[in-house]
Amino acid sequence: MQSPQDQKKHAIELFIKHASKDGDGTSMTKDELREMFKSLHVLNHIDLDAMMKCLDKDGDNLVSLEEFTSVIEVQKK
Repeated sequence: MQSPQDQKKHAIELFIKHASKDGDGTSMTKDELREMFKSLHVLNHIDLDAMMKCLDKDGDNLVSLEEFTSVIEVQKK
């Protein structure tokens, strides 16, 4: 089993991999978020609109790495 630090590192690497598909690597569109969850085989088990709303704190229709990691930090507590 991975330590919480290893899990966070893996989640960040996964985020960057999928966010980089459009070339920026710092934010993720809804389509990129869909692809990330699809790669984890959990797409059918989540409501993508609700997930986007939860992650996109500033309402710009993108999930930044900061927004993504803030949710990881909350989940660890």
